[in-house]
Amino acid sequence: MWWTRLSLVFPTAYLLASGVGNLAAPIQMLRLAGSTGSYSPVFLRFSGALLLTLGLIFFAVVARRVEALYRTLLLVRTVPLATVTWLYLETHDVLFVIGAATIAFGMLMTTLALIADRKSAT
Repeated sequence: MWWTRLSLVFPTAYLLASGVGNLAAPIQMLRLAGSTGSYSPVFLRFSGALLLTLGLIFFAVVARRVEALYRTLLLVRTVPLATVTWLYLETHDVLFVIGAATIAFGMLMTTLALIADRKSAT
């Protein structure tokens, strides 16, 4: 499961970085992501706390090599992917396109890694 573990470093990194960024500098994070919308710093900080929490969970799973949760970490990402896609359709804010692309790319990496690890195990 080496490839899968490695693929989970990507979502761990973006969750931790965006969580800390939204907590520390929410407006600057919006600008960095190219957002065209206007959002409350309070809401952005709250979402930053949630992202940081998820990042810490991913970090713990990867650091402790909890292989039983690797597939779960792939599947649970469908919820935020569907959500940010829906938010883009509602707002047309590029922020949500970037979010969806980031999540989808991480899911693709994990899917390919799971396949590679399964082939190498047989």
